[in-house]
Amino acid sequence: MSYQVTATEYIDIDGVPLSTPAWETLNFDELNSGVETRGENLIIPRRPGAFIRPRIIDQKIVNIPIIIYGNKAPDGSTYGNAREGLQTNIDLLKAALFNPYQPNDFTRLLTYHRSTTNLEAICQTKPNLDLERLSPTTARGIITIEIPNGVLRSTTTTTINQWVDNDETFNIAVPGTSDNYGATYNIPGAANSVIIQNLTTGASLTYNYPTTTGLQIITPIFQALDGATNVGGRITTTGTPFWLPLKAGTNQLRVQRNGGASVAMTISFKANWI
Repeated sequence: MSYQVTATEYIDIDGVPLSTPAWETLNFDELNSGVETRGENLIIPRRPGAFIRPRIIDQKIVNIPIIIYGNKAPDGSTYGNAREGLQTNIDLLKAALFNPYQPNDFTRLLTYHRSTTNLEAICQTKPNLDLERLSPTTARGIITIEIPNGVLRSTTTTTINQWVDNDETFNIAVPGTSDNYGATYNIPGAANSVIIQNLTTGASLTYNYPTTTGLQIITPIFQALDGATNVGGRITTTGTPFWLPLKAGTNQLRVQRNGGASVAMTISFKANWI
């Protein structure tokens, strides 16, 4: 099915835009309002107040109000009967939120089209629209979207190139508004060992073995490759249980490649936005 998009700022779910002649979203306030945190301060009996404990980002639940019309189809064509057209559009919208071939899988890709950076998130949807009939040819509903990891990320990949040798320290700029745990570090070439330190956060990642063709470190899935060989079990980290996350803003990195010649290192990731 083809769709006519009727707004410059809109979201789509698996390619189905939520701003068409058949339906339109009223606002994205909850999508833009930030994310809740999870955690509690420590209460100690007979001690006033509480000890501060750190918070972590929780999942994000977004309710998006939407109006559904009966006079137009999603592609902009006119229905002969607006009452029947309303029911057709309701059915089409529910079908966009539900996959009959995988009835237990509500995982979708949400894309938030903005005038600046477009964002995306893996989300889950519900086919229940909580409908309220406004007229014989118009209804109002709510689309509930759950974003399990709590953040939206840029739809485009940021790639940073940097020459490194035996011991190189440099700064990189990380766009976004929250820490990034999904970077891939690619350091080609042979070396006796590889150590990457984030001097800004104090975290480090060490591969204390020789590399033959180089080292590709894929942090979101905790995988490291030397050519086609998975050597992730030999990676050690300090300062964090994760593999060398990046903070939003400036990060100072130090790369040490014992016995390695000068090579072009790449760091790639999609920036995270709360």
